[in-house]
Amino acid sequence: MYPEMHIWDNQLRIKCCCDVLRVQLRREYDFLMYQAINKDMRKEIKRILR
Repeated sequence: MYPEMHIWDNQLRIKCCCDVLRVQLRREYDFLMYQAINKDMRKEIKRILR
């Protein structure tokens, strides 16, 4: 079974075969979100400081 991931009401919903995979996918999602937010924040700070 392939995992299904959806975002509803600003929450990530993961449907998959087991809790171990769900936890791993959640960690990867959190890491990618952190990277994206960090990148956006750095751009905004640079723009403000110009």
